[in-house]
Amino acid sequence: MRAFIAILKDSFREAMASRVLWIALVVIVVVLLALSPIGLRTERSLRLRQQELKDPEQLVQSLAEPGADLANRSAIVHLRNLLNENDSERLKAWTSKEESENRGTNRRGRGLRRDIVEMLNRLRENESFYDAEAFSSLNLDEEIVAQLTAGETESDDYLFASLTTLARVFPESIQLKDDPATVVTYLGTDMTDPVDLLPSQFRMAMDGIIVGVLSVFLGFFGIFGSLLVTASIIPRTFEPGEISLLLSKPVSRTLLFLTKFLGGCIFTLLCATLLVTGVWLILGSRLGEWRTELLWCIPVYVFLFAIYFSVSAVTGAIWRNANVSLILVIVFWICLFVIGATHGFMSENIIKSQRIIEITSAGNQLITVDGSRSVFRWDEDRKDWEEIFKSDGQGMPRILQRLMMSGVRFLPVYDFRNERIIALQTQPSRFGGLSAATVVSGSELGGWERESEGTTPGPVLDLLIDKTGRILLPASGGIYQFNSRSDEQKQTSEYLSKVTFGLFNGKSSDAFVELQTEKIPRWTANASACLDATTGQILILDEGTVHTFVSNEEGKYDIGPTREILKDASGLIACTGNVAMAAFSDGTIHLLDSLSLETIAESKLPDDGLPLVVTSDRIGRTMALLSHDGHVVLADVEQKTLMDWKSNWNGRVSAIAFDNSGHLLTSDGRKTVMVWDGTQQLTDQTKSGHPGWTFPVFDYVVNPLHSILPRPSDMDNAVRYLITGERSAVIDANNDGPANAHQDLRKDRIKLDVWRPIATNAVFICVVLAFGCVYLKYYDF
Repeated sequence: MRAFIAILKDSFREAMASRVLWIALVVIVVVLLALSPIGLRTERSLRLRQQELKDPEQLVQSLAEPGADLANRSAIVHLRNLLNENDSERLKAWTSKEESENRGTNRRGRGLRRDIVEMLNRLRENESFYDAEAFSSLNLDEEIVAQLTAGETESDDYLFASLTTLARVFPESIQLKDDPATVVTYLGTDMTDPVDLLPSQFRMAMDGIIVGVLSVFLGFFGIFGSLLVTASIIPRTFEPGEISLLLSKPVSRTLLFLTKFLGGCIFTLLCATLLVTGVWLILGSRLGEWRTELLWCIPVYVFLFAIYFSVSAVTGAIWRNANVSLILVIVFWICLFVIGATHGFMSENIIKSQRIIEITSAGNQLITVDGSRSVFRWDEDRKDWEEIFKSDGQGMPRILQRLMMSGVRFLPVYDFRNERIIALQTQPSRFGGLSAATVVSGSELGGWERESEGTTPGPVLDLLIDKTGRILLPASGGIYQFNSRSDEQKQTSEYLSKVTFGLFNGKSSDAFVELQTEKIPRWTANASACLDATTGQILILDEGTVHTFVSNEEGKYDIGPTREILKDASGLIACTGNVAMAAFSDGTIHLLDSLSLETIAESKLPDDGLPLVVTSDRIGRTMALLSHDGHVVLADVEQKTLMDWKSNWNGRVSAIAFDNSGHLLTSDGRKTVMVWDGTQQLTDQTKSGHPGWTFPVFDYVVNPLHSILPRPSDMDNAVRYLITGERSAVIDANNDGPANAHQDLRKDRIKLDVWRPIATNAVFICVVLAFGCVYLKYYDF
């Protein structure tokens, strides 16, 4: 044993003697010293932040054309008159799609939101911001008026007063937060203005920076530099002169090889320990973030290096040439990258674009929607899915369609009164979140052709049909009943649309009738709505608060009880039989009495899962939840209990729904829909479509190859999990989501599988080293 310890010490001395190691250590120390003066300071928020702009589209419309019925119209007109020429032109472009495209100003999502916030903050700096007559309808406090009239436009008190006033002018579009602003300092000097992020978002941004720094410095440069230094260790050990000297002593070839392998890992251990420990000390001493979980990144990156070094060690022992060893490791690295990229591309784009994600029972028809928002019906004669309900946007590639519309649910609903399917065709707003939707319909008699029925008054949360057949649209600021237009009205609308070059889009004031009896809040883009088909009650879950609306004798909706369950949390809700199921972004599930909103039962998704879909039957018996990782939870309405779905099929579920008889419908992540009797037993009504070539190639070639070979790139997921605690990451191709701290639970996510890659990579290292040991044992030196 003493001999092997001596060999290990020699490896350590050899690593310490390496110039590359010392250069790497010096670079790391310089980087840490440069980062060490960084600090954070919090102060009162004095600027409007993007996250506080709740409804940018309504604000822009109100500012451009303030309606005569607006209570704050005089204040809005005053602010519009203060806009400079450039901002006036931009406001005009934001409200005109054609002009926006011609001017090249059609930025989307957070880009436009940022521009609007900057414009509003500039308005507050105007010396003529306050006008007593224009702001008379705001009922401002005397203290605020005193600060606005003091004339000190750069003072903190003035900025806070003007911010409060701005929120009063647009109460439905701006929602101020009490969270302080964060300032980045360096050597005690402010390096930035207050960062326009909430504290929780700043923590997320900081986690992303940490993951990025470690991934670049250790995951790429650190490992590549370590391979350059250690590539010669094994070949030099088994050179004729040196190996003869070593084998003349009582030393096992196998243990010698393994000892040298461990010694080669010392290089990465030294670099990883210095960098990670330095970052940990800076976070703790300078930012007050003592993140002990960060220290686990040291063994993770040493383990990552061991994957590549195991290949380098074995190839070095066989060819006894450092250059050949290094070249083969680089080839191995490239092969793994190509296989991983192919698997990721097929899995997240092609496979998910073609799998079933929505199911609807439409009378005697079974309707499905795949990941690219294409609609299919089951053709019993062909025993396959037939595409129907095609839209003009189908020319967009399926992959791009899925990525661009991620988080925007497209679910056809059966309108039993008119024997057709009807859906909301929603596009992401240019300002982030959702815009007004187009109501589209199609019937079997009409050849399932998609017809436009009209444009909703504003963003709509969902399309609901009550037991009498009324089509209800819970929208931002109201609850509407949609009344279908006659064929004559449709023809007139289409004609006007053509002659006005699309300026008239079929919007009809008679088609949408408001049903709420009182003014209701404007919901965020992530709000969720449901209808209890047995009672007619509507529930809306927004920012962790459940709002109820009760149908009265006139068929309109009165405001019912409200309860905050989880403050500022995203969530999804379903209801039936006077019971509701609310699932939140922290994985908790609450079963509620929908009349009193008291919690009846509570559970939690395993492995910190996130809810994807919640749904209910129409007969008041069962509700179901589907998580992003395919886990299903059922709610028994009569027993008022939550339970994991346990069936005789253990595959992954990609879609759930209920048919008219209350049977549970599930999809297997491919093109199959299964019908479950009593949600437990599989019936003989399974519909399995032809999978095409993509699913077999992925299932029998790409996925097995990806599973067998090591996945070093997945170790970055382990680092992300250790630092952030996240088990999945959102796919956000167009960055159009609202810039707030709430998760959009409907967006596609990549699961960050942590332990499986560690296990497979460990098996790979053992197999490769075992091969090297066997080869050296029987090789005649």
